[in-house]
Amino acid sequence: MITMIAFMNELPVPGVLSLYRNIFSDKTIFTGFILLVLTNFILLCVLYPLRKKSYCYTPFKCTNISYYLLLALLFFSAVMSYPRVFGVDFGIDMSTIYISTNIALLLCKKERMCWCSILHTVILLLVIVGGDRVDSIVSIVFLFIMNYEGGVVTESIKKVYLVCGGSILFVLSVISGIIRDGNAISIETIFYSLYAQQTVSDVLYVFLCSIGYYYENGINLSVLGNLLFGLFPGPFYGVVSDYNYTILLLKKFMPNPGGGLFFSEG
Repeated sequence: MITMIAFMNELPVPGVLSLYRNIFSDKTIFTGFILLVLTNFILLCVLYPLRKKSYCYTPFKCTNISYYLLLALLFFSAVMSYPRVFGVDFGIDMSTIYISTNIALLLCKKERMCWCSILHTVILLLVIVGGDRVDSIVSIVFLFIMNYEGGVVTESIKKVYLVCGGSILFVLSVISGIIRDGNAISIETIFYSLYAQQTVSDVLYVFLCSIGYYYENGINLSVLGNLLFGLFPGPFYGVVSDYNYTILLLKKFMPNPGGGLFFSEG
């Protein structure tokens, strides 16, 4: 929303959003703004009543050996999936295994300061600082806000840790994005990222492309087929399918880096 407001007021924004600023009509931009306002309002209505609730769960019993095996699988899948992080490219994408292993480790959660948790944190930070944030950022936040105590994993957040840890994680994420894009790190680029990060701008650009396509070409229900049936092998399968909305936009409307807001298909 902040990046959208900056874009509407012609403030500098990074990436393709600045390169293709003039292709979007006022109608497209205004529609995107209204949809973002409505979406944020709905999310706040859902989340606000939950602000005073605390969450807990009973973790699966897991021996240290099993936990270390999961950590080894996590590291191996990270090396295979993120070549720009580790500098080697085997041409194999195991990101789904990486994400699933993170979930398994969180379901078998140990104490925050034990070696198992520390190694898990190190692997996540390596991937984040290396430039691949999206598959790791939620895991590392969850790792720190949930604490294992008395056989139960309970939400445990101290404001000072939240502010300090959140600030450090934000700066690390910004730096990793700058490094990934081959730009120099400076106070200006970090400050710039407060309102318009590269990834956010790319996501917003794809979202606006979706609206622009709709106004110029009308409804195309095939993208909903990809959303609903993309779990099964076939013509709708995966993000490389011709029916995936970013591929459809690429071939029939405008080039894009992929992604988009979660309601861009709609």
